[in-house]
Order: sequence, then structure tokens, then C-alpha cells
Amino acid sequence: MKKTITQVRQKTAVILNENARRVNSRVVKRITAVVGEENVYYTKTLEEVEGAVDDILEKRFDLLFCGGGDGTIVGVISAVKSAVERIVEQSKEVPIPTIGILKMGTGNAWAYAVGVKGGLKQIGHVTGGGGHSVVSFDLLNVKDRICSFAGIGADAQVLNDYYDLLERLGNSRIKKRVVGLNGYIYSSITRSIPAVRAMTKGGAVPEVEVRLTGKKLFRPSVDAHPVVVDDMKGKVIFRGRANIVACGTIPYFGYAFRAFPFAEAMPGTMHLRIAHVTAGEAVRNLRGLWKGTYIGAGFSDFLTDGVNIKFDREMPLEVGGDPHGYTSEVDFEVPDFTVDVVSYKDKK
Repeated sequence: MKKTITQVRQKTAVILNENARRVNSRVVKRITAVVGEENVYYTKTLEEVEGAVDDILEKRFDLLFCGGGDGTIVGVISAVKSAVERIVEQSKEVPIPTIGILKMGTGNAWAYAVGVKGGLKQIGHVTGGGGHSVVSFDLLNVKDRICSFAGIGADAQVLNDYYDLLERLGNSRIKKRVVGLNGYIYSSITRSIPAVRAMTKGGAVPEVEVRLTGKKLFRPSVDAHPVVVDDMKGKVIFRGRANIVACGTIPYFGYAFRAFPFAEAMPGTMHLRIAHVTAGEAVRNLRGLWKGTYIGAGFSDFLTDGVNIKFDREMPLEVGGDPHGYTSEVDFEVPDFTVDVVSYKDKK
């Protein structure tokens, strides 16, 4: 659901991730000039984010802008949800601020989803009372972490390899050259693609079982409305070979990669994509995969609010764009908690 706000001044707070690569003195100066230095919160840890959110809710800000990448936004929204639940338990009410996004990290899937180009000009426009849209987004709960996309398998392998590359480079000069898309490409070619090939070589593709734990199940369609699938609660909706099981409530995975083209087709659901994709297939169809137009023979797509996933072996897991170790079983679910986000484009 989208609503438009025009010519209303907004009391605005900003949480900045000091670890984000685009957070520097020049950026901070521009932000403080707009919202005031006293309304900027600097954080490096999750505990500091939680403390900042508690103070922001207590002071009843209208807008809360997040400066960082997808990990920063995930941390802020998770902290907001936890704080609101604590306050509700005390029989108190608190307005939840609308979330704004400043594109300052890597990946930036959220930024692409709401049309953020950089955010510094946009925050001044919105805070000053300029017209803007607010879009309500569903979220995911994965391993007690609130996010907008997650995956287990080859997609998580890419993230794991990328972060491992950054860790191995430490503080070396070359690290600056591989932070971001260049690093993803390099780590994918040198490590991830060989790992995916190993998954699919000699019939060794992982086996997966996906069971419906939620109440909703639809089959998406490019040309028509989603088709409801009845009487599947608690039943297996997929069993077979796959090297990717991923889901999202926003279309993007990062860097404008439209990994979940059906994410906004049905409110209260996520786009669940189960796929068996070889490295060669991915390379040959990279453009279509990136735009969300390619759907291979090994793809199975669903819209649902909850599933349990079991692989026959340990697989890499990513949650909200951050590596989350290895597991053979995980639950993806859409909780009864949505977040309003400042948007600069129409939600499709």
C-alpha cells in the first residue's frame, strides 16, 4: 500500500554506520546541516544501534534515516521491531517512524527497491516538507533476524567468498579496489563458480525438501494474477535437486540484481525461488538473471508466508546480504510486522 505525503515538515533522526565505506566527514557535514547534529546517531555495533533506536522512539521522531548498506538497515529495523514489542508488552503505545535510506554501503538492495540514488539531496527534500511517497513493505524472519531477502546455497556462497576475500586482504591497499561489485566479480570467478561447479559435478547436486509452514501458497505468473494452491499446509511443496533456495519481499538482491521479480505480487508473502542452476547457465544468461526476466527449466517459484527448508548437507546461508554460517535446515517466514519506507518511485 502506498500513500503520498506532501508539504509536511518531518522531525528526522539519522543513524550512521561508521563502518560504512561512504560515511566520511564531508557526508556527515551535509547531513548535520539538514537534521541538526543532535539528531545524528553514530554506531559501530548492534548494541549501539539498539540504544540509538530506543532514544529515537522515546523522542518520537517522524523519520529515521539509515546511513549504510543493507546490513545497517536490517540492524535498524530489527532493533525497531524489538523495541516496539517491549513497549507494547508494557501496555504503552509508540509511533513507529518511517524509515528512510541513505545509500552508503555495499549491495544496497533496499536503495534500489525504493529509488534512492544517493540520498543526501533526497533527505533534505523530505525533511524540508517536500512531497514524497511512503511504501509499506513486508519483511522476513530468518534465524530470528528481520530482513528483506535471504538465501541458502550458491547465492550465499558468493557472499561468503566475498567477505572471506575482504578479511584476507585486511588493511592492504588492494582492498579498496575490491570493495563492492569488483570484489563480488573477482571472488565469484576465483572461488564461487568453482564451488558451484563442485556442487553440480557428477550428480552431486544437493537434495532439498521444502515444506509449507505458513498459511498462504501461490504460484506466480508473468501474465496473470498469482494462482492459489490449496490444502498444502504442513505438506512438501518441493522435493528434488537444487543449489539455491532464496526468498525476498523486495525484488532486489543488490547492485540492481532483480533476483525476486514476483516479490511484490501478493501482500503478506515472499517470493520463494528454488533453483538448480549450473555455473555455465548462470554465465550464459547473466543479463536475463540480472533483470529478473530469465526463468530456467530448473526454477520453481512460489509466493508464500512460511516454509521449512531441509538440505541433505550443510549449505552456506546469507541473511539480508550478510553471511550467516552454514546450515542444513532453516525456516523462512513473513511475520505480522511491516515497515513504512520513504520511496522515490512507484511500487510495482
